[in-house]
Amino acid sequence: DGRPTVYMGLGQELPEQEAQHLLSNPAAVPELFALATHEAFHFFAQKGWQLPSGSRSARYPEQALPRQYRQHLISAFYASLQGDADALGKARYWHDRWQAEFPQEAQDIHFYDIVEGTAEYIEGLARQFASGAPDTPKAWAHSVRARFPEAAVLSLDGESYAVGALAIYLLEGKDASGWQAIVEGQAPAQRLLAAVAPRVDVPDARLNQRIAEDVSERNRH
Repeated sequence: DGRPTVYMGLGQELPEQEAQHLLSNPAAVPELFALATHEAFHFFAQKGWQLPSGSRSARYPEQALPRQYRQHLISAFYASLQGDADALGKARYWHDRWQAEFPQEAQDIHFYDIVEGTAEYIEGLARQFASGAPDTPKAWAHSVRARFPEAAVLSLDGESYAVGALAIYLLEGKDASGWQAIVEGQAPAQRLLAAVAPRVDVPDARLNQRIAEDVSERNRH
């Protein structure tokens, strides 16, 4: 009927395992709906956004320190959703260190922090809609954690999804011009933290060790 559509083909015949997954797992169809919504947002909602291109490829050999900074940023966002009043100040601290010490990476990933971060936020809304989950900070944190567990070590581009989805949720209702600023080229975390005073944070030694080991392993392959 002429309306824009995103079509997700599963093939003419599903493997038995996938067919059973769709039939028996209550989350299977909502997952497809959320993914379709994410891709539709790329194709239709982001059409016309005038943003400088970037790169989400990590430079070899990959360094552990920027991954540690960004993971601490994500952890601070989770803490803010749980009501920690100091968490956004700590997030600003880690974000500032990352930008100051790794300016080329910050420039390269800026595009993806916007386009994937916003699409991941919209996908999160689709997941809530499809599952009937309540729209509360706790439910949102749980949803993003399920997608990006704190125990996981995210890649450079993987961070863009989590950082963006969390930052926009924290921004919603507090900044009427936030979405427009993001569309015009301000990354979600940058917009959220712009007026926040940094608060020095103590790094999580176990988290840093886990990231260092993961990065070292990736560099060997």
